[in-house]
Amino acid sequence: MSPRSEGTRCELPDRKRKSSLACTFAERDGVLIAGVRGANAHVLKAMLDRANRDGRPVVVDLQETSYIDSTGLHLLVKAHGTSRAPLAVAFTPDLLSRIFSVLSLQDLIAVYPSVDAAVKALSRTNGGGTPHASPESP
Repeated sequence: MSPRSEGTRCELPDRKRKSSLACTFAERDGVLIAGVRGANAHVLKAMLDRANRDGRPVVVDLQETSYIDSTGLHLLVKAHGTSRAPLAVAFTPDLLSRIFSVLSLQDLIAVYPSVDAAVKALSRTNGGGTPHASPESP
């Protein structure tokens, strides 16, 4: 595994929740890791747009996300459809698994139980192609 690049971080105030909405960007093995914490649709869209412009495979790290609404799901599906490189999501099994399972999203977007597993799979497809969920996927 190559050294991690911390990349950039953005914090946006959320007046309703009196907390911060954060997105992070890092790079590992040629794969862009886009993480979200407490994000709303505007933050998620901006993050996905930025990741798509980069042109590298992208892992959307949802490991700190326990809920995603239809707007967020729509943004992930749209990003997958317009991405110039493979896109995958990583989240802890059981947190978002039911939502992805009910909507069969794991058949469209590669899902991994960790960022490490997603990076490993996407770094193998760096030359193009679509990653397939690993056997350990949720």
